[in-house]
Amino acid sequence: MKSLLPRKSIYKIKIFISIFIITIIPLTILGIFSYKTYIAEVSAKIDTSMKATQTQLKNRVENVMDSIRTYYVEIESKDEFKWLNDPEKNKGYRDYVNLKKVSNLLLGPVFLREYIESYIYVDLKQGYTFSNTGIMNLENVSNLDELKEFLKKGKSDTSAVRWENYLDVKEPDITGKNNEVAIEGYMLVLSFPFLQAEPESYLIVKLSRSHLYNIIKEGMGDIKAAVIDKNGKLVYGTDDVLTQYFLKQKLSNAGEAVDSVKMWNGETYHITASISPTSGLQYAVGYNRSIVKEGAQRILSFAVIIFIILCLLFALLLVGTIIIYRPIGSLKRQISPYLSENENGDEFKLIHKGIEAMADSKTSLERLVNKQKRLLLELFMTRMVRGELNSEQIHQNLERFQIVARNSFQIIAVQTDFLEEDSIEDITQIDAVRLEILEQIPEYILNALFLPPISYANAIIFIIGADRDEELDAEKIYRDIKQFITRQYPCYMTGGVCKIFHKLIHLRTALNESMEALKSLKVKEAGSNREPDITYYEELGNNQEQRYGYELLYEQEIHQAIDNGNAEQACGIMNQFVDCIFARKVSLSDRSFYLNRFLVAMLKVATDTGLSMVQIFKTEQINIFTYFSQICDERKIREFYKDKIILPIIESLMVFRRKPSTDILENVLELVKAFNADITLAECADKLNCHPSYIWKVLKNEKNMTFSDFVALEKLEMAKDMLKNTDLTITEIAAKLNYANTQNFIRFFCKHEHVSPGKYKASLKKT
Repeated sequence: MKSLLPRKSIYKIKIFISIFIITIIPLTILGIFSYKTYIAEVSAKIDTSMKATQTQLKNRVENVMDSIRTYYVEIESKDEFKWLNDPEKNKGYRDYVNLKKVSNLLLGPVFLREYIESYIYVDLKQGYTFSNTGIMNLENVSNLDELKEFLKKGKSDTSAVRWENYLDVKEPDITGKNNEVAIEGYMLVLSFPFLQAEPESYLIVKLSRSHLYNIIKEGMGDIKAAVIDKNGKLVYGTDDVLTQYFLKQKLSNAGEAVDSVKMWNGETYHITASISPTSGLQYAVGYNRSIVKEGAQRILSFAVIIFIILCLLFALLLVGTIIIYRPIGSLKRQISPYLSENENGDEFKLIHKGIEAMADSKTSLERLVNKQKRLLLELFMTRMVRGELNSEQIHQNLERFQIVARNSFQIIAVQTDFLEEDSIEDITQIDAVRLEILEQIPEYILNALFLPPISYANAIIFIIGADRDEELDAEKIYRDIKQFITRQYPCYMTGGVCKIFHKLIHLRTALNESMEALKSLKVKEAGSNREPDITYYEELGNNQEQRYGYELLYEQEIHQAIDNGNAEQACGIMNQFVDCIFARKVSLSDRSFYLNRFLVAMLKVATDTGLSMVQIFKTEQINIFTYFSQICDERKIREFYKDKIILPIIESLMVFRRKPSTDILENVLELVKAFNADITLAECADKLNCHPSYIWKVLKNEKNMTFSDFVALEKLEMAKDMLKNTDLTITEIAAKLNYANTQNFIRFFCKHEHVSPGKYKASLKKT
C-alpha cells in the first residue's frame, strides 16, 4: 500500500476512497429504483399501446365489415340485380353474359373481393339458387330444409341485414354433394325486398376466414386479442387463456378502462374491452404481465452481477486509482516550469499556482489570435475592394466576422503629406507609419465606421455605413480622423469621398471614386495655396464618372454563363461589358487592354475544364489574338466575341460533357431498377457520389423530365411487366413496388394507363 500510494500523493488517496464509496452504495439503490421504475413505466407504455392496438383492431375490422355491408345493401338498385329478380327473364346458362355480370356484382368490387369467399342467392319466389359455383332449382338442394330453417331464423330480427356467426361449424365434406348449400363460417345475410314483410329472396355472403383472421392478427405483437359476436360466440382469438376468460364474461357494460385480472392458471393479465355499437362485435385485448417482469428481472440480475464483479475487482481499484491519477500527475509535471520550486502535498494547490503563472502566457496567446483575426479581416477587405468577391461571398464573410450589414455606405480615402521631409526617408517607412496609424485609431472612431480601416493604394481607406442615406456624415468623421492624425504626426492630410452606395458588390467602384476625388484634390493643390482638404466625388462633374471602365464582376458573370452553357445569358453579359467600355471615355490603350483581358477571361473557362485551344478553334487558334487586335469597330467586336469565342466554347463544352452525362443516366437507371423504383434524388446522388442538381440537370437535358417523373415511369414499366409475365396479385405487386396500400397503386396505374391493373391484365390474356 505504501509503495502504491505514497504520502505525497494526497489526491491519489482521495480518488481511491471516493471510488470505493460511490460505486457500492449508489448501485444498490439504483438497482432497486430501476426495478420499480421499469415495472411502472413499461406497464404504462404497454397499457397505452394496448389501448391503441384495440382501437386499431376495431377500426380495421369495422371498416371492412361496414364496407361489405354498405356495398351489398346498395345492390338492390343495380340493373344486374333487377334482372336476376325479374321472373320473366331466362336464368339459364345460355344467358351467360347476364349471369357473368350478376356474378361479378355479387362477388363484390375489386378492393373487397379478397375478403369474400363465396355467395349464394336464394329466390324463394322463382324457386332457384344462384352462387359462384352455379345455378340450380331450389328443389334440387339436398339440405333444403336446413337452408329454409336458417333463412327463417332472421324473421324475428327487424333488420333486413344481419351477420351470422357459424365459425364453430366444421366445414362439410361436399365430395359428391355439389347440390348441398354449406351453412358455415361468418356470413352476411340480406333479405329482399328490404321494405317487404315477407322476403322473396335472400343473399348469403360468406367472408374468407383467412383474410378475416389476418385483419385481426395484423400488428398485434405481444398483445393478445379475442373478437366475440353479440351472441357471445367466438369469432377469433389469439390466446386461449384470454379467450376463455372473455367468453365467460358478460361485456354489455364494457368500457375502455384497463383492468388487472388474475386468470385461472395463476397468471396475471392486463385487459381492456369495448363493444362496437354498429356491428355488436366485442373487441377484447390484453397481455400477460410476465413479459414486463421478465425485462425487470434482467435489470435486477444485471445489477447483482455488477455488484459481484465490483467486489471481486476491489483489489484492482488501486491500479485503477493510479490510472485515473495519471492525468493529474501529468498536468503537475507540465506546469512545474511555472512554479518557483518543486513542492509536494495537495496536487490541486500546486496546479492552482501553476495556472496563475500561466495567465500571462494566455494573455499573449489571445493577443496573437486577435492579430490573426485582424489579418484575415484585412485580407477580406482587400479582396472586396479589388472586386474579387461576389454578393454571396461578401454576405458569408460578413456573417463569419459578425459584422452587421448596412443599407448605405461611403468610402473616405485619406492621404498624409509629412511636413518634415527628413522625418520620413522612403516609401517603406511611409507604409510603416500608415500601419502605425491604423493600430492607434481610437475606439470612438472605430465605432463610427462600418468596416475596419485598411491601408490600400498609398492611402488609408475608411468605410462608413448607416441604415439610411441621410444618417451618413462623412464630413464629421473625416474631421475626427484628421484631428487624431495631425495631433499625433506633423503632416498635412487630404481626403476624397465617394458617392453613396447601397451594395457592397460596388465597393470597388466606390474606392475608385474616392481615389479619383483625392487625385482631383491633389491637382487643385498643385496650383493653389492648399485651402481645401476634402473633396466629394459628386462635385467633380458627370464627365468624371466615365474615367474607369473595367469591372471584375463581368469576368465572374461571363465565366458562370459560359460554364452553364447559357449562350443567351453569356451574350447579354458580353453586350453589357462592351456598352460599359465604349460608353466611358477611356483611352484607346486602356480600352484595348480591357477588351483583351475580357477575351482571356472567356478562354479561361475552357482551359479550366481541360479543353485546349486546338480542340476549340482547330487551325484558327493562331489567328485569334492577331485578328482581334486589328478590330476597332464596336459592332465587329461584339460579333467576334459571340461567333468566334462564346459559341465555339459552349459547343465544345457540350460535346466534352455529353458522354459523362450518358454514363450518369445509365447509372441512375440501374439504381432505380435495383431499388424497385423506391429511391430519392438525394439517395441516388449519394450512391453515385455526385451533386443532386447535376443528376436533375442531366435528366432534364437528356430526357426532358424530372427525377420524380423518371422514377414514376420506371415504376410503371415494372408494374406492367409483372402484370404481363407473373401470376402475382394486384396486392402482391403493390407490396413489391413499396406502396403503402393497394388503392394507392391502383390510382397510380389508372392515372398513367387510364385503365385499372386488373383490366389491363385481363386485356393481356385476351390478346
